[in-house]
Amino acid sequence: MNSMIRTQIIPDSNKISVVVPDNYIGKKVEVILFSEDDVDEVGSKKGEIKRYKGMFSKEKALEMQEFAQQIRKEWGREI
Repeated sequence: MNSMIRTQIIPDSNKISVVVPDNYIGKKVEVILFSEDDVDEVGSKKGEIKRYKGMFSKEKALEMQEFAQQIRKEWGREI
């Protein structure tokens, strides 16, 4: 069974220890560290960025953006 672990913490030092679940051992995992302030600085339309934060990897987001651009070209609606 696949599961995702997502949590928020407030570190009390510059070191964080992560316990990896047994079913993740030997698998490729992604660890992302950012401050909510970093996301706020980017700005968003009515919180849209925050709503989707963490849903896609950077690579997948770029892939989807390229696909959307290609479809727009085919429709004659380049942006």
